[in-house]
Amino acid sequence: MNKFRLSFQMAKLIYNTIPDVLSKAEEGSALYQACDAVAHAYMVSITRTSKGTSDRTKAYGRALMAMRSTIQDPHLCKSDNTLLAIWLLGLYELFANADSADTGIKLLLGARGGTEPVATPGWKIHNQVLSELIRLRGPGQFTTRHGRNLFIIILNNVETHALMSGQECKEALTWFLQYHKYCEPSEYPILRACILMHHCARICSRARALVDTGDLDEVLSSSPSILQDMDEVEQITHPLSHDEIMASYVVEPPMKPYTRPKYTYPAYVGVHVLQSNFRMRLSYAVLEFLGYACKAPGCTPQQQMIFKQYQRRCIEDIYSLADKLSLILDTLPVIGSYDFLGQRKGVVDELDGKESRTGGSPDRVQTPVKEPPEGLTRGVRVCLDFQQPVVGKYTLIFNHTDRGMSVHRFGFGDEIEAHYKKEKCKA
Repeated sequence: MNKFRLSFQMAKLIYNTIPDVLSKAEEGSALYQACDAVAHAYMVSITRTSKGTSDRTKAYGRALMAMRSTIQDPHLCKSDNTLLAIWLLGLYELFANADSADTGIKLLLGARGGTEPVATPGWKIHNQVLSELIRLRGPGQFTTRHGRNLFIIILNNVETHALMSGQECKEALTWFLQYHKYCEPSEYPILRACILMHHCARICSRARALVDTGDLDEVLSSSPSILQDMDEVEQITHPLSHDEIMASYVVEPPMKPYTRPKYTYPAYVGVHVLQSNFRMRLSYAVLEFLGYACKAPGCTPQQQMIFKQYQRRCIEDIYSLADKLSLILDTLPVIGSYDFLGQRKGVVDELDGKESRTGGSPDRVQTPVKEPPEGLTRGVRVCLDFQQPVVGKYTLIFNHTDRGMSVHRFGFGDEIEAHYKKEKCKA
C-alpha cells in the first residue's frame, strides 16, 4: 500500500477503509487471494524474473477460483470483502500489464506504441462485475462508513466504465439519495464531488453514444445541448437540489483562479482531485465530440468557428485544472515511506465520528492549511499532444506518484484493442 501513499494521503478518510478491511481477511478467502495476486504482480513489475511471472499467474488463477466460489454464495457475494477483492483484481491488471515499475502511465494496462495506456478486457470485466455488485448490495451498503467508503472508491470505476461504454449509469442517482440518507455531515463534500462526477460522466456517455452511431448530422444537431450541459455542469446538484447544505458546496468552473482556504474539510484534496479528474474528462470528451461535429456535411463556417473556440477552451480548461490541482496538492503534509497498515488509529477515530471540529458548518475542520515546505512541489503534468491526430476512442486518466500526478490519454474500444494486440505480435 505504500506504493499508493500519496493517493491515500489525499483522501485517507476514505481509502484507509482498504487496509482496515484487508487486515481482517481470512487466509484462503477471495480477498486474501486477490491481495496475494496483486502483491505477486507488483513484485514482478520490479524483479522481472520468469519465476516471478509464473508465480504471479498462479496467484491470479487461485484468486479467480476463490472469487468464482464466493460470487456463487448469496451472502458472501454482497460483502465488503468481495467488493474490495474484485477492485483488487482490477488493480492486478495495473501491475500485471505495466512494462516496468517506473512507467506508471500504463495505469490499467500496457501502452499503445509504448506511450499511452490502454484498457484490457480483464479490467473491463472487473468493472462490469463491480457495477453489478453495487446494484446487488442495495441500500444496506450505505448504512456503515466502510460500506459508503467502498462505494466511493468503486464509483470511480463504475462511472469510468459508463463514459467509455456510452451508457449512463442511471442508478447512480438512486445511490446518491441512499448515501445521503445515512451519511455524516463530514461526508457531504465527498458526495457533492460524486454528483459532479456522475454528471460529467453522463454528458461524456451521451457524447460517446452519439459519436458511436456514426451519424455526423446527429452529432452536429446535438452539439448545442452538449455544449450547454458542459457549461452548466458545475451548477447541477440533482438529485439533491433540495438540500441546502449540499447546494452550498460550490464547484468552481475550471478557469476560475484557485484561492487557498484557511481551513479544509476531510478529504479536501481527494475531493478536488476527483472533481478535476472527471471535469478534465468532460472537456476532453467535448473536444473530441466537436471534432466530429466539424466534419458533418451540414456544418457551416460560423458553426466551425464556434466549435474551434470551444475546442480551444476545452484545452485551456484541462491545463487550468492541472494548474489548480498543483496548488491544492501542495496543501498536503510531507509524507514519508511508512506503513499504512500501521497508521489506522486516527482514521478509526474519524470513522467513529470523533473528528475535531471548529463548530458551525460541517465543512470546516481544525486542519489549517500550511504553505508547502520550500523546495517541495507536487505538480500535475498534462502529458498530451493536442496537435497529434488521434485515432480511436480515448478518455483521460491520472497517474499518481509521490511527487504529484500526470494526465494521459487512456484508450479503449475494439479498434484500439486490435491495434494493441497487433503491436504485441510484432514485438
